Amino acid sequence: MMLRLHPIFPIFAALVGTAGSLAGQLAAPKVTVSSVVDTSSRDAAAIARLVRAYLSSANQVRTSADLWARDNALDRRAGDINRFYVYQGYPATIVTVMPAAGGDSLYLVKVLHASAEDSAQRIEPWALQRLYAVRAPGTPFGWQLSNALPRETRNWATHSVGLLTFYYAPGQRPSHNRATAAARFADSVARLFAVALPNRLHYYVTASPEEYSRALGLDFLMLPSSARTGGQAIPEAGVVVAGDPSLGEAYLHEIAHVVLGRGFGGAVLAEGIPTWLAGSRGRSPRQMYQILEEYQRAHPQMTLSALLGVDGFFGAADNDARYATGALFVEALYRQEGVAALRSLATIPGDPQAFIESMRTRLRLAAGDGSTLDRWWRDIAQAFARGR
Repeated sequence: MMLRLHPIFPIFAALVGTAGSLAGQLAAPKVTVSSVVDTSSRDAAAIARLVRAYLSSANQVRTSADLWARDNALDRRAGDINRFYVYQGYPATIVTVMPAAGGDSLYLVKVLHASAEDSAQRIEPWALQRLYAVRAPGTPFGWQLSNALPRETRNWATHSVGLLTFYYAPGQRPSHNRATAAARFADSVARLFAVALPNRLHYYVTASPEEYSRALGLDFLMLPSSARTGGQAIPEAGVVVAGDPSLGEAYLHEIAHVVLGRGFGGAVLAEGIPTWLAGSRGRSPRQMYQILEEYQRAHPQMTLSALLGVDGFFGAADNDARYATGALFVEALYRQEGVAALRSLATIPGDPQAFIESMRTRLRLAAGDGSTLDRWWRDIAQAFARGR
């Protein structure tokens, strides 16, 4: 089954763990400065040049010390925390460069990422990004860029348990029990997969995805409904943002991402492993297997190759089935090979077809045209859905 390519697919792929590879394949966008930006101001003109240089640079230098500030821990640790989600090759327009509160050494910068879709010049907006520029004498532009997150959350209440520091948006009440469970979960994941824990994990508790998006500096980000979830992990920053009050501090799926690192398990298992560990969007692993079984009944012609491929757009049901399928493979390997199987997943093939062949070998299934593995996939989903 061939799935239709959709223009929003790159960001959807980013959300399932392949953002690093996709972002590296994208050409630098065209960058312009809006006429409303007062470039007659020396500071505004210098900042506009800095932002143009940054957005036009290759992905691998987007955390360059020359361009990115080092005046707070997040900027030093991770550089641009939104780079995997915003930079999808769309033309960028610098629409705001203006002094922020607190003097003339901090400026607010907004960038609109959008494209004209047709001859009628219909605009397709992708993201409205909010950054800050910090005065930095001695650097090439005299200014450096900085994330919005530390500034947007500086007055939020905090609470620490183990390696986790929780930040609470106004109106959110701390739960010590959930926070303790989250800290224990992070420790257990690191031990299970034999990976080193981050020095510190920063967890932001908000009321909704819209609220945490604003805290991240994304005033707008176009996402399909299937990709708009209650939580997001930024592993390279050691950050989890959660916008599901029913889970609060215990959005364990995203904590697993941060502990394991971006893309652990390759394109197929990057989401399957956290789903096996903690379910997805408040649904347990067994509930995800039940959702997969229902999906398989509704799509009798769907094959593993089609579902796991990266050449088309997935809706919400396909997304759930993909997550659950990844978890199913992790469960099957764990039952067959034990903890050693889990620790080998860091080197599992990332290409979906190579992954399928690897699973066929490891699960000792007969070679063939794919039908053998497809039958196994359906049979094992049914068994796991029933708790067997």
